[in-house]
Amino acid sequence: MTDWHCEDEDKMGRALVAACEQACKDNAERAADAAVFARLVDGRMSPQIGGSPESSPYHALVLSTPIFRNTAQSVYKTANAKIAGLSEDLPQLQSTGGDFKHMQAAVKFTRWLAALYTHRHGAFANLHALARQAFAISQVTGSAAVFPELYPDGRIECNLDNTLSMGIQRSGEYGRAISLVRTRRRARVEAVRIYGEEHEEAIKKAPHYAPPGSFGLRLDNSKDEVAIYEGWCMADDDDSPGFWLHVLADGTVLDEGDHDAQDLPCALFHCYESTDGGWGVPMIRHVIEACLAENEMMADFIHGVRVSSDLIATTDSDEVHKKLEGLSKVVALKL
Repeated sequence: MTDWHCEDEDKMGRALVAACEQACKDNAERAADAAVFARLVDGRMSPQIGGSPESSPYHALVLSTPIFRNTAQSVYKTANAKIAGLSEDLPQLQSTGGDFKHMQAAVKFTRWLAALYTHRHGAFANLHALARQAFAISQVTGSAAVFPELYPDGRIECNLDNTLSMGIQRSGEYGRAISLVRTRRRARVEAVRIYGEEHEEAIKKAPHYAPPGSFGLRLDNSKDEVAIYEGWCMADDDDSPGFWLHVLADGTVLDEGDHDAQDLPCALFHCYESTDGGWGVPMIRHVIEACLAENEMMADFIHGVRVSSDLIATTDSDEVHKKLEGLSKVVALKL
C-alpha cells in the first residue's frame, strides 16, 4: 500500500482514494472466494460482499457438487449456533480495596458498558447480535472488523466491516500497523447529515457506491449510496501524532481529526489465523479442502474395488487356467 499519509495536504485526499482502490484490488482474490462461499452457505450471491465468483478456483467445482453444499451449510450453521450464539455475558467491573467512591465508580462504569452493549448498533439490536454477524462473516471472508464511531449527537455506535475493502500498511513483516484504509458505503442523506450541509453539493455529485469486484455495476439501483474513503495514520510517539481522514472519490475532504492511538481504530477478528499474519482464513475453505480430501479417499477406495480381484481360483488344468485368465476380477493360479 502507498504512503498516502506522507503526501502534501492538497494531494493527500486523492492519494487516500488511490490507496483504497489498491486495497480493493489486493483483496480481489479474497472477494471472489468469499462470493462463492457466501453462495454456498446462503444459497445466493451476497451484494454486501461483491466479488467476481467466476474468477475463483472454487467456483466451477464447489457449486455443482452436492457434498460441498451439504457439508458447508451444516458446519456453518453448527458453528454459528455453538460458538457465536450460546452466551450473552456482560462485563462486570469490581473494585478491590477501594473506598465507597471506587465501588460506586465501578458500578456506574458497569452500567455504562451494559448500556453500550444493549443499545442498537446500526442494523443490530445490540453488540451481541453484531458479534454473531461478525463471526458469520468471518467464516466466509476470513476476517471481520468492528469500528466504533461517535456521531454528532453524542451517540456511540459500532459498524461492521467485512474487511474486503480494507488495507493495512505495516512497518515490516509482522510489524506494527502504520496506516489503515477502507471504503465505506453511506446513504447520501446520511452523509449530508453527518458531514454537514457545506458538503451537500459535493456528496450529491459523487458517484454511486459499487462493492469491490462489481466492476462499477450497481447491484441495487434503488439504493442511493455514496462511497466514503476513510484512512487512519497511527501515532508513532508524542512527537508524531496520528490522524484520520474521510474523503470523496474526487478527493474532497469531508472530515478529519487526530488519532492519538498507536493501535488500529477497530477490533479485528480472524476466523482462523493465517501463516502470513494478514487476513484470516475462512472456515468454509477448510470445509471444502476436507471434502476434497474425503472425495479423493472415496475415489481411491472405489478405484481399488474396481481393479481388485473378486475371486482367486486354482487349477491344475492348462485349459481351465487359460479360460480363467480371460475373465475379469479373477486371479487364476496354476498348480
